[in-house]
Amino acid sequence: MNHEENIYATLTGWVSILCWIVVFTPQIYENWKNKTGESLSLWFLSIWLLGDVFNIIGIIMENLLFTMLLLAIYYTLADAFLIFQVFHYRGTNAENDPLLPFSNVDDEEETVPADCWLFSRLLWFSIVGIIIFALLSGFIIPLVGFAQYTGWCSAILYIGSRIPQIVKNAQEQSVEGLSLAMFMFGVAGNATYCLSIFLQSTEMDYIRLNLPWLVGSGGTMIFDIIIGFQFLCYRNRNRT
Repeated sequence: MNHEENIYATLTGWVSILCWIVVFTPQIYENWKNKTGESLSLWFLSIWLLGDVFNIIGIIMENLLFTMLLLAIYYTLADAFLIFQVFHYRGTNAENDPLLPFSNVDDEEETVPADCWLFSRLLWFSIVGIIIFALLSGFIIPLVGFAQYTGWCSAILYIGSRIPQIVKNAQEQSVEGLSLAMFMFGVAGNATYCLSIFLQSTEMDYIRLNLPWLVGSGGTMIFDIIIGFQFLCYRNRNRT
């Protein structure tokens, strides 16, 4: 039975990897097609990349599944490429765009959509939470160990990375330029990622060892689903 569980754990782990191999391609293509990266929040990508770094460190130190390590390395490379792509197109567009008359800028009225108030508060609470976690690090590391600490750091960063993108979408009342496939494949990837851990073993010691990665994947999945609802909301609103 354990042998079968290990086979299923490996298979679901590879399915998760395949989901993440596919997931970045639509957004990279979308950026290339539109020759812009304005739809993506750089905070989203940067925090995600930092979470990947902590994730790799934690996986290596805890000697977790090899598929988890491959997935983490791929995350890091793909995130780095997306960040490069965003900077490239933003730099190119800044050089090509003419300067706007100051009079037009002064006459514009900035409006903040009412429904982004909650998301903005969520962003600030997340920033404060990350700062508090960082300040408490000196007390946390001796209790859980450095490997588990890096795992929890990656979990918090993964979950927190989606919040700037959610806020950006709410402020602009638009998901134009974003790839829905990226987030939906992310949901599938994280779901199979968690499943591979449970199929490997359901013993409490093993679950406790992998808890940061379970929390990170599960929490990220919830926020990706929220972004999916934003696609439904804003696209339907823009059609009317």
